[in-house]
Amino acid sequence: SKEASLSDHCPIRFDIEEIGERYVTHRVPKSTNWRGYRESLAEELEEIGPFQKNEFELERSAQIVEQAIIKAYEKNCPPRQNRLKRDVPWWTGRLETLRNKTRKLLKWAKRTDDWLPYLQAQNEYKKELRTNKRRTWRNFCKNINSLPEASRLQKTLQMEHTNPMGTLVKDNGDLTMNRKETLELLLETHFPGGQLTRNEDTYSLYGGGSSREVAKARQVSNRLFTHERIKWAIRSFKPFKSPGADGVFPALLQEGLDILLNTLSILFRSSFALGYIPKNWRIALVVFLRKNDRDPTKPSSYRPISLTSFMVKTMEKIINRHIRDVILLEHPLSPTQHAYIEGKSTTTALHSLVREVENTFEKKEALVSVFMDIEGAFDRVAYQSMKTAMERFGVSPDVVKWIVALLKSRQVKAKYGDESAAITAQRGCPQGGVLSPLLWAMVVDDLLRKAEKRGIRLLCYADDLVLMIKGKNIGRLERLIQTELNFISNWCHGEGLRINPSETNMITFTRKRKFQLTLLGLEGIRIKQTNKGSEISGYNPG
Repeated sequence: SKEASLSDHCPIRFDIEEIGERYVTHRVPKSTNWRGYRESLAEELEEIGPFQKNEFELERSAQIVEQAIIKAYEKNCPPRQNRLKRDVPWWTGRLETLRNKTRKLLKWAKRTDDWLPYLQAQNEYKKELRTNKRRTWRNFCKNINSLPEASRLQKTLQMEHTNPMGTLVKDNGDLTMNRKETLELLLETHFPGGQLTRNEDTYSLYGGGSSREVAKARQVSNRLFTHERIKWAIRSFKPFKSPGADGVFPALLQEGLDILLNTLSILFRSSFALGYIPKNWRIALVVFLRKNDRDPTKPSSYRPISLTSFMVKTMEKIINRHIRDVILLEHPLSPTQHAYIEGKSTTTALHSLVREVENTFEKKEALVSVFMDIEGAFDRVAYQSMKTAMERFGVSPDVVKWIVALLKSRQVKAKYGDESAAITAQRGCPQGGVLSPLLWAMVVDDLLRKAEKRGIRLLCYADDLVLMIKGKNIGRLERLIQTELNFISNWCHGEGLRINPSETNMITFTRKRKFQLTLLGLEGIRIKQTNKGSEISGYNPG
């Protein structure tokens, strides 16, 4: 192109003709007429029976409630048609004028060889452009008034790329050739053994039970899902969080809570008593997000975030609170677990590590720490492992039955461009689920307790582990470390999991100048040794 480029290079320009204006149709939840929504909801909502006798009645009632909520919402939040914006916020009419002036003077300079007016206009244009960009950025930052907004900005600035997910590398080294293959590879990696979901009736999925068992479970559900707890759980959600497959976001439940409360309590109690999850409550819409500082060509570098129904999330929240307030009060989690426990955090985990190092220096010993990551813990943990863990903690059979039904009936739907796929998960718990952190903490608690009995120090934060062994004799330390690494690896294999050797690092804390350990291994792979905390990738709290 012959137009001004603000540099000594000529730009390459493509002109693309677009037929008509581009518009996008969408609803704005925050603009909903909430008074009208409540009136419409009261009209649309059909009365359901005081209890649902079987899965068919529960499924039908759940659909009635869902349809009433969605109809009332759509009636009071009409769709808008907005033109897609292509303008940048810092562009002004003055910049448009200066750019046109610069272009004209460029043409004049080429004809007359008088370049001074063009260079002056170019400098003025550059200065105005920089000034506008800086002023717009400062104004944007000044308008950030809450921590969530500041957090989102920080994460955006820390991102090292803006490109979307592309081709991925398979285990055999081949590349995926299209979006369908990429999506299938992601699902195979994060949901191993998942079976394709067919469009068939699934009422029999994990419901049923004898009439005596259902009657007993109904008594438990009446005590568990009280109106007060349902109100607390629903109001605890942020109003406009992304909905699941049913399209119901928290504000729709919160604004219509007085109308929906009795109906929701019937649905929740019936679902719990029957051990059955209605179809739309089972579906998890999965979005794959890339982890920081990971290779974008590896499928394991992406984290599957599940968007599930807020109906089932409400039930999960109530059950989660019940387990924490009742069960864990009598049978607490291991004190070496620093995740998902009130009063503990990444900070307390780091303090425990620092305290061990300080004690080691006081005793003039050496502390060897191995930082490990359990690969795909949430995705790969077996249903039986979670069931056994709950029973070990003394969770009531009715609660265990409902949670297992929730896990086993989970249907995963993912979309990548025009391609989509749906599978029924065969193991794991959803990342983004309310109960998932607690279930994993109960599973890994078995490892922490066994390590404690063996007299070894094992710190844990979610799926990250730190093995700490101290002493003065190098040979003895090496034998102990290798023995305990084998113990941890064997426990993981027994649960269908594995330690990721490539992300396992070892660091030795000592004041002795000559203290070099021989090469230790994990699953036949040599463990990397480092003397810099910044190189530790296997344990990254926070």
